[in-house]
Amino acid sequence: MTGNLDIQLLGPLTVSSGHQLLPISAAKQRAVLAVLLLRGNKVVATDDLIAALWDEVPPTTARVTLQNYISRLRKLFGSVGESRIHTVEPGYRIELGPQELDVHRFEMLHHKATGAAKAEAWEHASVRSRQALDLWRGEPLVDIPCKMLWLETMPSLQEARLDALEIWIEAEIRLGRYVGVTSTLTEFISENPYRERLHWLRMLALYQSGRQGEALETFRGVRAALRSALGVEPGPELQHLHQRILESDPSILIGEAARPVLTAQSMQRRAVWQLPRKPHHLTGLTAQTERLSGVLLDGGRTGEIPVVTVVGAPGVGKTALAVHTAHLVSACFPDGQLYAELHGSSGNPVPAIKVLARFLRDLDGDGTPVQFDENELATRYRSLLRGRNMLIVLDDAHNADQVRNLLPGASGCAVLLTSRDRLIGIDAVHTLTLGLLGEKESLELFGQLVGPQRLAHEAADVADLLTACGGLPLAIRIAAMRVTSHPDWSIAKFARKLANPSRGLDEFSIGGTALRSTYQAAYERLQPHVYGTLSPRRAFRMLSLFDGPALGPNAAAALLGMPVAQVEPVLEYLVDCHLLSVHGHGRYRHERLLRSFALECARTEDSTAARQDAVRRVLSWYLMTCRMAVQAIEPGQHGPTRPRGLPNTPSVFPAKDDALRWLDVERTNLIAAAEQAERQDVGPESRDLRDIVRQLFGVFGVQAPWPITFTTRNL
Repeated sequence: MTGNLDIQLLGPLTVSSGHQLLPISAAKQRAVLAVLLLRGNKVVATDDLIAALWDEVPPTTARVTLQNYISRLRKLFGSVGESRIHTVEPGYRIELGPQELDVHRFEMLHHKATGAAKAEAWEHASVRSRQALDLWRGEPLVDIPCKMLWLETMPSLQEARLDALEIWIEAEIRLGRYVGVTSTLTEFISENPYRERLHWLRMLALYQSGRQGEALETFRGVRAALRSALGVEPGPELQHLHQRILESDPSILIGEAARPVLTAQSMQRRAVWQLPRKPHHLTGLTAQTERLSGVLLDGGRTGEIPVVTVVGAPGVGKTALAVHTAHLVSACFPDGQLYAELHGSSGNPVPAIKVLARFLRDLDGDGTPVQFDENELATRYRSLLRGRNMLIVLDDAHNADQVRNLLPGASGCAVLLTSRDRLIGIDAVHTLTLGLLGEKESLELFGQLVGPQRLAHEAADVADLLTACGGLPLAIRIAAMRVTSHPDWSIAKFARKLANPSRGLDEFSIGGTALRSTYQAAYERLQPHVYGTLSPRRAFRMLSLFDGPALGPNAAAALLGMPVAQVEPVLEYLVDCHLLSVHGHGRYRHERLLRSFALECARTEDSTAARQDAVRRVLSWYLMTCRMAVQAIEPGQHGPTRPRGLPNTPSVFPAKDDALRWLDVERTNLIAAAEQAERQDVGPESRDLRDIVRQLFGVFGVQAPWPITFTTRNL
């Protein structure tokens, strides 16, 4: 067992390994697997499996048929290097890791949430119960034709889900987040009308929200239903809460000071609800959503104005996350939401004065005098927000100056911003940096967009397509839309189109959405010379010319032909703009699709000679540093002759261990440099670099991460 499976039963049955979704199309084959999974790591007797598969009298060939199903399942798991199903008398057993089956993960999280609730650790209880509930993708066993399994499993699963839901709702109420749970309670009460705990929670949430009459009406409704259907009175807990609400008992109020007071004046205010439609298919962002929600809702308890900024590279889904989170917390802002697209990543950001004028019209309905200047409008805007409980969402901010006058001046409101860059100069900003999706999340998002049948039918080719997408949500969405809009295309065919280095970016375009234009806007926003004479645009382009995974500052300086002191600030500026990423050991790199774009820019804007000189300089730097390493490891070998045109001389390694550490850190870069020297012969340094890398990975026993494929002369 290698432990890399993700098996889901809380919804349609799916089994995946990394990017690969394992297709299980036969209904009874799914039933066999489901029975084994739900009794994971325990032996299931052959007779029990036969009874589960055939509700009536089984056929005479039942044992042979069952053996065939088991054989097919073993082959399926074997296709991804997994040996899971074992023959153990009197039947079969499947091996599962503790985190591989979603049912087991749900049970573990439910257990933790239960313990936290008993200890009144409500924040912990809320997080764990929400994580447990999020594992449910639909009706469990919905595609498993097994009546026995349904009868044995569904009641306990549904009961556990309702219990987790009740823990989450109570935790939210205890934490003062009671406004947003009433609609959820209404939905589940309609499905479980005699479950008194749900009614108890709804009454408590309504009372916290200042809706005492509705809380009492809830009790009258459930009492009548219980009397009519079952001939019984509500239980003592429900009756006790009813009596305390009748008496307006203040001791059951939670966070009363933070609760907005509904007055006649506030009821007459102009409500504003401007959020765009809630996005579908948001994947792998549960933790980020919880963090944003927590900060936005903290203002009601702390008296501060929460200001949260979501930043990240082009196409990572900043707007989708912000709008999704805004919808989740919207019920906690009873005066509504203001929303504006600021177009900061375009070449024409919306002036703050225009946004202020619109917000003022939306808030009070009056026309805004055109003679007002921005500061006067901002003063009036803050006055109108005072005493209101509103959420302000500002999407795609250009910089701090653009949004400063759009922030409220008093507590009660919260602000959620998105921006390509960090907004320096705004006080008390909480920043969340959004990154790329992992393999599992990429597969899940693509599967949601193209559908499980298409994913299962072409599972073997999906990994190549997702590799080309590089974990970028926008690229995955475009690829999915292209695939679904061309039913005659195979995923394998489209993956080959995306992998074409000369046309890959061309394929990431559909309708008015194009990845290249998104990158182009970010590239054009770069300031020409923010740090000395080195242009960030030139640095962005040139750094893509090296084939290694990441470059350190000294190697980058060599490639650019400038001193490292001038290069490092530009590298950090590109990181702040999310056009470079920082990886281990202080190294910089383009993500996959950004590098493709940067290479395009280099081929368009830089001459062939300039590109070749840059490659020669970085290969020369690696050659000279390798020679220094050889000198430190084995003195007398390869004197440190300085290659021509190299502005940054590597430092001498103080000791052998320092050289060996450098070689260990630079292993993949050295292999890439040697292979690039094989393909792009830019002078004698190419041959010398190949030779010395071969020596380092051979004579000195430094372990290479993969076999060196280039050919060199014998040493």
